[in-house]
Amino acid sequence: MKLRLEHIAIHCPKYQEALEFYGKFFAGEIGPERRGAQGYSFRFMKMDGEECLQLMDTAGEIGVHHIGFATDDIQEALREFSARGAKILREVKTPEGVLRGFFVEDPSGLQIEIRIPH
Repeated sequence: MKLRLEHIAIHCPKYQEALEFYGKFFAGEIGPERRGAQGYSFRFMKMDGEECLQLMDTAGEIGVHHIGFATDDIQEALREFSARGAKILREVKTPEGVLRGFFVEDPSGLQIEIRIPH
């Protein structure tokens, strides 16, 4: 199983201002708005053609929500993390039930996403 750091997701209580800030000062390409499984809006920002930040429209919370890693084999990644005792928080599936990713929790409570890149 191969993993690579893909993105860092941050809470943005001033969502529109954050989109403008990161686009302006980091020369990022802000992608289309999407909706998370838990109801929040978010956009990915690309730099040099790669997604690196996920800006999340959240009220009141500030800071890192999760760190995202990409893998080429999501089934193997889930099996390996489970077999090695990782705390699996939830699986992310398509409407058809195809596994696209999952979240684990590190010892400090930080969420880590493992996913297939879109």
